[in-house]
Amino acid sequence: LAGCGADCVRAAHKVSPWMILFVYQWSLSRWGVQDYIEVGERRCQGSYREVGWCDFFAANREGVLGCVGYLALYCMSEEIAWYCVWHCDDALWKDGDTVVKVKSVDKSVSIIRAGGGGEGLHRRRKMQGGATQSNAMSGKKSANVAERARTRPMTGERLFQYTVSLWFHHFLLTYVFSIPNSRRSTNAPFIVWTLATNVTILLILYTIHDHVSPEVPPITNALNRNGLVMFLVANLLTGAVNLGINTLEKTEEEGLLVIFGYVCCVGAIAVALDRVLDITIKLG
Repeated sequence: LAGCGADCVRAAHKVSPWMILFVYQWSLSRWGVQDYIEVGERRCQGSYREVGWCDFFAANREGVLGCVGYLALYCMSEEIAWYCVWHCDDALWKDGDTVVKVKSVDKSVSIIRAGGGGEGLHRRRKMQGGATQSNAMSGKKSANVAERARTRPMTGERLFQYTVSLWFHHFLLTYVFSIPNSRRSTNAPFIVWTLATNVTILLILYTIHDHVSPEVPPITNALNRNGLVMFLVANLLTGAVNLGINTLEKTEEEGLLVIFGYVCCVGAIAVALDRVLDITIKLG
């Protein structure tokens, strides 16, 4: 294990969240944990009442047990971001002693270090039609590695791959294995649905940015400028909705209308802070 180094760490980072999620979902489905979360008593019974922390655990079991699911969700999100975004952003791609740099925007290639007896040439020239290509790359191996790096899947392709894969797995979990989504227990279908929804949104935004308009939407800049403040505002608005509206008795159409109004309010406040007041609020 000590000899494999970074490769073993990367492999463990990829596999561990799925193992955590599998064990957690197994306990929910096979050991009755799902039923305990949904219909269990809020106070401990029998001899367990003498245990000091038992009542606290029973009263907050959704949050305590849900941490396992959210840990898996966080690790999976990190892995997806590394594979689809960070690793594709002007990534270094190497094979043996040959290292090339690929720009994510136009897939232009620069040889950083050439192998196989060749020498890397760092100059690039614009070719007719807008394509950028390494100029006079020497060494057959270097040229082959550069071509494979240039044609490997980049951000858009990888987001599309994850989108299809996640929705397929969600279909398997919900329709084949008949496991319903449960936000209260943060079970596997809910986590996969959350990932699939967000990756789909990222794919749509990336496609618009790459093929329609390279400009970043004003609402995105506004939210990023006061991220923590808008997080707090969104939570306060969530509390206001829960206090002012009996959400359990509303129809799906009314629920969508409430969500639409909620999103519009959050966006309007963010844009007002950014464009109208032109202030950045930092806490702490």
